[in-house]
Amino acid sequence: MSKVADTPAVSVIMPVYNTGDMVRTTIESVLAQTFSDFEFIIIDDGSRAETSEIVRSYTDPRIRYCYQENQGMASARNRGIELAQGQYLAFLDHDDIWLPEKLDEQLKIFAAYPETMLVYSQVEFFNDRRSWLQDEPILNGQVFISLLRSCVIHSTSCVMVPRTALFNSALRFHPDSVPCDDYELWLRIALLGAVRCTEKVLVRYRLHDHNISRQHNLMTAKRLHVIRQMFSVVRSSSISGWRKLRLNWEICRTLSWLYRHLAEGAVHSPDAVSYARQALYYGWFNPKSFYVWLKVIGSHFGSSSHE
Repeated sequence: MSKVADTPAVSVIMPVYNTGDMVRTTIESVLAQTFSDFEFIIIDDGSRAETSEIVRSYTDPRIRYCYQENQGMASARNRGIELAQGQYLAFLDHDDIWLPEKLDEQLKIFAAYPETMLVYSQVEFFNDRRSWLQDEPILNGQVFISLLRSCVIHSTSCVMVPRTALFNSALRFHPDSVPCDDYELWLRIALLGAVRCTEKVLVRYRLHDHNISRQHNLMTAKRLHVIRQMFSVVRSSSISGWRKLRLNWEICRTLSWLYRHLAEGAVHSPDAVSYARQALYYGWFNPKSFYVWLKVIGSHFGSSSHE
């Protein structure tokens, strides 16, 4: 499919993989945007022929279809980033739906706050039976520490970033952090500058059996991996010395809190000892870490003594 003649304001990047018919609704939600100056880059990550046929059935000249051998969603998004020509980049998963004013509302935020490095929106979750919102804090400004504790950016589909946020700092999605590669990228961007939220619901996030975000154990392991990575990210940054100390302190606090939570949720599991040890390692300064360690050791010692 042909690409737009002039440089577009926005590049919409959507990886697809064996989507079935649900991708039609997603594509149509992009083409129905009230803001029309965009290119729509669709990266087919090695799908069966059916997906290509569905995408090619749309003749809108703003669509750019690109096929690659299967390499995963992170690689597909990175391919889209390399192809993008827009001043802003908006990401979209093939099973989500944008409301018509999604691009328009986020561009208004960038116009009002030019220093912003990322704009996200509220998300409505839905499945075959119902739809609902999650009560989450709205983050604006320097939000790195808040994002460590809770990633309120619930979907890649609700994010728009300036091209410069990625290209000036060579930031991309890291395949070894999947399925938390987006979370890692948001944290890295949050270190660079301000993050803002539109406060409006602009994305509908579809929940179904194939969502990778529903693989709880993998998500937890990769989230811990991503947060540990932040030590080296902060260390290699140009952030001033005192702020580096503060951020490293917050990374330790967050890791200790997460490991305490895991240990308390699995007190009688063999993994609980490892979790409690990590909670103590990162949170030696917090009495709660000692309490959890003693609780877990007591549980396992008590179990052994009764055998």
